[in-house]
Amino acid sequence: MSVRVDLHCHLLPALDDGPRTDEETLALARALVADGVGTVAATPHRTVRFATPLHELTARFDALQRLLAAHEVPLQVLTGSEVAVDALLDMPETELQALRLGGTGPLLVELPQREVGGDPTWIVHDLLKRGVPVLLAHPERIPFFQADYASLRALVDAGAHAQVTAGAFTGRYGRTAQQAALDMLDGGLVDVIASDAHHADLRPPELESARRWLAEHRPSAAFDDLAVHTPAVLIPRPAPTL
Repeated sequence: MSVRVDLHCHLLPALDDGPRTDEETLALARALVADGVGTVAATPHRTVRFATPLHELTARFDALQRLLAAHEVPLQVLTGSEVAVDALLDMPETELQALRLGGTGPLLVELPQREVGGDPTWIVHDLLKRGVPVLLAHPERIPFFQADYASLRALVDAGAHAQVTAGAFTGRYGRTAQQAALDMLDGGLVDVIASDAHHADLRPPELESARRWLAEHRPSAAFDDLAVHTPAVLIPRPAPTL
């Protein structure tokens, strides 16, 4: 099994709907390693509800590094957050830049996972015009993109990158998300396959499961190129603090 890079994972404990304790975080970290992951971005939700201050994120990230080292879990961890578009509306520039993956990579942006009025992609287009690189979180699970692949293509053409969740291919998120993931992959709209794992058991990494599923059902799918050899432009240099 090749060593994989996972750019979307909820590894930090007690910050969002991911692990609640250090023990659950260790279980998830070990599941990532078992799934072939060597480098992972810890990306807790940054929303109006989950508005963890930067200084606390820094402290939690440092504590995670110590926890993994103490338990000899061979996992390199990058900083970051999964930032909801509504949280971007009044976010200071310094905070926005600090939340980029590894401090130097793209900003992982999540559009609403519900039906919305209007076009929510204007915020992403604005980020791109300002020179902020963007990695779109799980577009296959976003109703706006499920109904309008052209809007996703417009963002990709403008310079955004798209990340599909491994479990979407195996059907974990339902048939609509599965079909959207396959359509986006076949259409050349996907740059990254990541775990979006939240727990070792309830929402596990599933990268190897997705590889096996695609090998059987889509033998021409470029899984290794997307989940193993993540495009170099998207892999940030590790930053010590947020």
